[in-house]
Amino acid sequence: MSVRVQGRVLVVIVIFFIAGLGGGFWAGYSYFRSQHARAAAGSNYVGWYNEQFIDNVALTQNAFGNLFNEFNDVLGEGPLDEKSVRELESWVEETSVQSAKVTFLDRNHFDLWDWTSQALELFEDFLEDLRATVRLSSEMNTTIILDQDSIEKLEEIYDDLQSFYEHVFPVDVLEEGTIWQTPHHNEANTALGMLSQLREDVAKAWLMLPVLSGSKVPPPDVQARELLVEATGEEYFTKYFEFKGAQFNDWEPDDWLTRVDYGYRIQIGNYTATREVEFYFDKVNRLLRSSGVPPAGNLMPFSVSREEAINIAKGQVTQSYVEIEAEIRYVERSVNKVPVNRYVWQVVFYLNKKSAPSGSMIEVLIDLKSGEVIDIARVSWMSIS
Repeated sequence: MSVRVQGRVLVVIVIFFIAGLGGGFWAGYSYFRSQHARAAAGSNYVGWYNEQFIDNVALTQNAFGNLFNEFNDVLGEGPLDEKSVRELESWVEETSVQSAKVTFLDRNHFDLWDWTSQALELFEDFLEDLRATVRLSSEMNTTIILDQDSIEKLEEIYDDLQSFYEHVFPVDVLEEGTIWQTPHHNEANTALGMLSQLREDVAKAWLMLPVLSGSKVPPPDVQARELLVEATGEEYFTKYFEFKGAQFNDWEPDDWLTRVDYGYRIQIGNYTATREVEFYFDKVNRLLRSSGVPPAGNLMPFSVSREEAINIAKGQVTQSYVEIEAEIRYVERSVNKVPVNRYVWQVVFYLNKKSAPSGSMIEVLIDLKSGEVIDIARVSWMSIS
């Protein structure tokens, strides 16, 4: 099981330490981790940790209950108000903090509670943006009423949380204890899958904010198509591009939220390839960057075949080589920092076998239309085991 301590989990551990547990905490935790449960049954440390664990699982369950109550208020009929969103945001934060505390106490299912805390923290970030949208609307003397698409997005999050809750708390903790006192790795792995789905649905929900705010900016998939058609023409786009889908960044949405993917079918002679074209958008559907969009003058038909590109590149290489690769790729900047920003022939001469733990290669970039040598670079590699 991987161990990742970050965000609220790390903060909670620090708080526990500062709260006065000190060296006794670390000795107790080390002892608790290293002893068999029955052998340590008489330990005061183990008893204390068991009590803290059960109490905090119960508090987490209770926080979820309040979260659901506030969520139902937000989903109720009528315009959104900042107070109800703030109350939901507050209970999401409380539930995230409680989950982080359980992470600190559960020796068997660290990832379960860590992921729970982080998924709820992502939801909290979304609600903060939603609340800002509602506040801005109120300042402009307008109201926000959820449209059907927004309701469905929020209901998906609610259903994700409900399914997760029922899976993680199958019993009443206050009366029967918790199943998580003993290892339940299959159940934990199922729960992690549910949390992944929750994160994805929270990321998707950000798409509703520009609509609720009245923004006229088109959704990312529409923008991506328009940009490709503008760059290549409708006929060329229809013939060579295929929509692959949209991905959502549910770990670092402040970097980018939505990535729209297209496949670009390239053919010259007997050579065929499909290259990825990507568009990245932020949380208000603004284009941040793109990759793989062919510029003017870089469209098919190409003039230089694969064989011709290899022959041109051979004229630039004096060293002996053992393997050759030649592919059409989109290159923004060469190894030598030469701006390229188009599709080119990338011919690589391996001076050592590709499978070798270390070696060198020479890369030659060739223009697809003119056959011009754009750049030559030598690159070395060394595997680290």
